[in-house]
Amino acid sequence: MENIEFFVGSDGNVWLRQGRECRMLTTKDNDIIELVRDKIIKMFPAAYNRLKDVFKDFAFNTWMMNYKIVDRFIRCNMGADNLQKFDIEDGFLNLEEVKCPLHGICKDENVVCRPNCRTLFSKAENEVVILYAQGYNIDEIAAKLKKNRSTVNNQIWKVARRLGLDSRRKLIKLVVDNNLI
Repeated sequence: MENIEFFVGSDGNVWLRQGRECRMLTTKDNDIIELVRDKIIKMFPAAYNRLKDVFKDFAFNTWMMNYKIVDRFIRCNMGADNLQKFDIEDGFLNLEEVKCPLHGICKDENVVCRPNCRTLFSKAENEVVILYAQGYNIDEIAAKLKKNRSTVNNQIWKVARRLGLDSRRKLIKLVVDNNLI
């Protein structure tokens, strides 16, 4: 899938820019809706559960419910029109600060908007990955955590593989872009 930039248009709808194409997100965008929904379920389960509850009246129509969940998540976390980085890049979601008039009073703040990301790492892996993303090299991490160099190296690669990444650079990008540090 190509990289995608989402934005809320002046018409109030969620739009997407993919390659040269710019169009409104619709219920027919099954591949995009499924991708974003699956990422929300995996990385932001509290946001998914809250949105599922918000849109429970659509439970009889799974496609519409999924569309509503994804549409709302995009509005709250990826709806700013910027080209600094794509909102979906190499299959990863890049959340961004979206200006919202309800900031500070919304009951869904830090749940749906600005959600906490569920870590996919063990506590030990989390320590290693965070230090690695902060710029420490493997030897420095091993010394700091009093671990064997090969243990640190293996933990970094294990996390990268678990996330389906083929490079450490992508792991750092994922950790930084999702505010895991």
